Amino acid sequence: MFATETPAPKKASAPPADGLSRSYFDKVGVLVCRPGDSTAGRLSAAIKAGGNGSHSHNDIGSFVISLDGQQPVGDPGGPHAYDNETFGPKRYEKNILNSFGHPVPVVDGQLQIDATTVKPEVLETAFNPEWDRITIDMTPAYQVPSLQMLTRTMTYSRKGSGKVGIDDHVVFTKPSAFELGLTTRWKAKRTGETTLEFSHDGKTLLAEITTPAGFDLTETKIEELAAPAFTRLGIKLRKPVIDARVQVTYSVPQ
Repeated sequence: MFATETPAPKKASAPPADGLSRSYFDKVGVLVCRPGDSTAGRLSAAIKAGGNGSHSHNDIGSFVISLDGQQPVGDPGGPHAYDNETFGPKRYEKNILNSFGHPVPVVDGQLQIDATTVKPEVLETAFNPEWDRITIDMTPAYQVPSLQMLTRTMTYSRKGSGKVGIDDHVVFTKPSAFELGLTTRWKAKRTGETTLEFSHDGKTLLAEITTPAGFDLTETKIEELAAPAFTRLGIKLRKPVIDARVQVTYSVPQ
């Protein structure tokens, strides 16, 4: 993800004690990364492998990014109210509860399965004063016959104002469709073939997207269960793939 910040992989382990820089909850695979004592740092990030209980959302691999204490991209949270279908058989027909309304992939047209049935696994962690990295196995979250592997790696850099990379690596047994979802309540626009911009209240976050052969962008507005409306951006690969990486690097314009 960051060319100068990818040392040899390490097995998942507890990070060095540094409450200013990070918090890692190994039993549920949740990592929170902060600038620490950096005076220039503006970005923070968090990602989850699991931690789903009886009120679960289907959101394995979901993440949030904070810019100056506001959230330009990431898990929308909620709901803010409930109806008679929230805890019934139609629960996951609601996008705010199923994986369509979270910043996770759609794999060969399929959403994630019920997260309470999935045992999450953190494959690797690496912690450093300048950067942190975690790799999550998302494969069990999808019932797709052609899916061999899907991992998500988040790399967080404390250099300068900060940088966050989300790297999804997917492997199929046959060419299959792959789409990455991004969720936001900020104004989002495509600024180039590989770039997006998120803006709100004078703040801007940039996203540089690397895919095998370009992508098409879709927008879906989601407003359910009294939660503030948000937009789901679909980054759809233009061609079916067998072995592919979709990398999104978030940064603050200089």
